[in-house]
Amino acid sequence: MDKNKIQIIIIVLLIAIVGGVSFFAFHQVKENQEMTELFAIEKEEMENEYTTFATQYDELQVQINNDSLREKLATEKLRTQRLLEELRQVKSSNAAEITRLKKELKTVRAVLRSYVVQIDSLNRLNEALTTENKEVKKKYNEATRQIILRIVQILAQHTDFPLEKVKDLFCGETGYQTPKLDCR
Repeated sequence: MDKNKIQIIIIVLLIAIVGGVSFFAFHQVKENQEMTELFAIEKEEMENEYTTFATQYDELQVQINNDSLREKLATEKLRTQRLLEELRQVKSSNAAEITRLKKELKTVRAVLRSYVVQIDSLNRLNEALTTENKEVKKKYNEATRQIILRIVQILAQHTDFPLEKVKDLFCGETGYQTPKLDCR
């Protein structure tokens, strides 16, 4: 009877161990499924972000006239599209690859942010230079007008032509005054 009791105890222990291992395995499978679902959601979110970045690069390229900056944007856009394709080919269960692509996404985000800041800075500088250019042109045109009027007065004083005739010869044009020669 001792042998039967020992066998029963061993069988009960084995059943308990098999039950515990089965419970642990079931729990691990459930956890793996949850992790896979989580990675699938993260993968989808990352795909959306990469797509958004590609669109933002297109929008930024329309806004800028600087060729070197456009070239940099085109390079980053191609990089973003390449990473998006890699992401689409990665299985949701490949945690290491998804983590690597997440780091790349952070880098792309930082690069995009720096380009936006640079473009904004260039636009502000361009506006300031345009305003300054208009002011300088206005001052130049006013100074040119005053110089021409003074030249007209001097010519009228030293020639036999009346002031109005000299004015008609010089002040009828705008911009740079060219000499008038009769070549016939």
